[in-house]
Order: sequence, then structure tokens, then C-alpha cells
Amino acid sequence: MASYTHPTSGSSNRPGPVTNFWTNENMVVSGVPLSAGTHTMKIVANQWVGGYSDMQLDYVWFASATNPPPALPTPTRPYDDSAPPTPPAGYTSPVALYGDLYVDGPHLRSGNTGDIARLRGVALSSPKWWPTIPKNTIYNLAYHENVQLIRLAMYAESGTYDDPSMQEYLKAKTLEVIEEAIDAGIYVELSYHTHATDFAVGGSAYQLEMGFYQWLLAQPVVAAQPPNLIFGIVNEVAASNISWAQVKPYAQSFVDLIRTTHQNVISAERRIGRSTHKT
Repeated sequence: MASYTHPTSGSSNRPGPVTNFWTNENMVVSGVPLSAGTHTMKIVANQWVGGYSDMQLDYVWFASATNPPPALPTPTRPYDDSAPPTPPAGYTSPVALYGDLYVDGPHLRSGNTGDIARLRGVALSSPKWWPTIPKNTIYNLAYHENVQLIRLAMYAESGTYDDPSMQEYLKAKTLEVIEEAIDAGIYVELSYHTHATDFAVGGSAYQLEMGFYQWLLAQPVVAAQPPNLIFGIVNEVAASNISWAQVKPYAQSFVDLIRTTHQNVISAERRIGRSTHKT
């Protein structure tokens, strides 16, 4: 059995990528005789740092005095990250397929056909913590992984967008992802991810988000009103004492702001326990 405790566990500081993360660090090992075809090993990688899992388990090998560890294999990828992005033959982008999206009761529908639009996608966390998104990532997700939607989380607390020294960098990364998503023909949800406990209109959380959206809507790539955009104005309201009655007037201010120029889908979310309810 082997166990490992990262020295920054419990901290909000994210460690950078590390190779051979477990090698000779806080290891507790006990030898157990294993027989091929008899024993089953269950290996769980679950490293929590600041409430988020930052561990990626790439390789496992078994070693002994007579069976030293082999050289680490070279990871293989189904595509070349460094190559210029090229859509595969016959590729039809999700935006070309569905066009402008709209909400119809509980459904998201295609503006092209009126059919229900079911989008398959992935979420990117704050670029403050994971700043290195390679240039071709969005394209490769679209062209090779059939991703139709990218969710870009703009965290607003814990030294992210609430830190004035981080704002210009986070804005630049936001525009970078938007531009690549539009170029690849997929949808992108700008998710303003706040854990605020005060949703008073005119309060500090309100002023911070209002400044972000006023800036965002004025950017040429957004002002052009591309169909790719989904606006997430309130995401993951986590405090149990915050009700929709408190959130609604706050959110309505941003709906009104966005609707002066855009008719794109707008979402708002409130987390209840470990479930997230989206409107």
C-alpha cells in the first residue's frame, strides 16, 4: 500500500505540473506478494488542493529488486498539438448546424431547424490557476473530440477577477478562448463564476460583475453578436441562505444589460447541496 500527502494540501495555491510526482516523497510502502491472474489492484488518484482535484495519474508500474522500473513510455496523442488546426473531412461545425440558439420552456433549440439542441462540451476552469491552454486546444477539442461547447469560468473570488492585478490577464485569456471557439465553429459559455454572499444590486459583487460585462460587451468580437456566445451571468450560488428571490433582481440587471445588444441565450445557476440548477 502506498499513500501520499502533498505539502500544499488544503491550500488554495495550485501546484504547477510535476513529473514523477510521487517519487521519494512522503511515501509509505508495504510489500504484498502478487500473483498474475489472482490479485486485482485498485489504484485511486484523488489529490485535493483547495477543494479541487489537481492530480492526473498517467502511468503505473510495479517494481522490485529483480524487476526495476522501465523507462517511462512516451505519451501518444491522436493528433499533433503543434500542427496547424485543420477540420477533418466532412466536418460540420455545431454553429453551422444549429445556428442561433433560443430557449423554449425547458429546452434549448436550434434557430436553424427548431429542433432541440443537445450540446456536448467541456468546462475550462479559471486561467489564473491553469494558465497554459495551448494555442490549438480549442480547435482539437472541436475537430477531434467532437466538443460542441466550451464553458469558460471567470471566477470572481479568491484572488481571481477580484484581484485588480489579474484582471487584464484574465480578460485577454477570455478573448483568446472566445476567438478560437468562434473560429472553430463551436459555442462558448462565458460563465461568471461567483460565490458571493451579497447579491444586493449596487453592492461590491454587483459592481465587479457589471464592470466585467460592460467591458465584455464592448469588445469587437462580442459586439459583432456571433451566435456562438452563451452568457452565464450568475453561476454556482453556493450559500445555502441565498434564495432565488435575492438572486433574481441581481441577475435581471445583467439580463437587461445584455438584451440591449444581444439576444443570445443567458443562463443563471444556483447550487443546492452538490447539485446545480440551471435556468
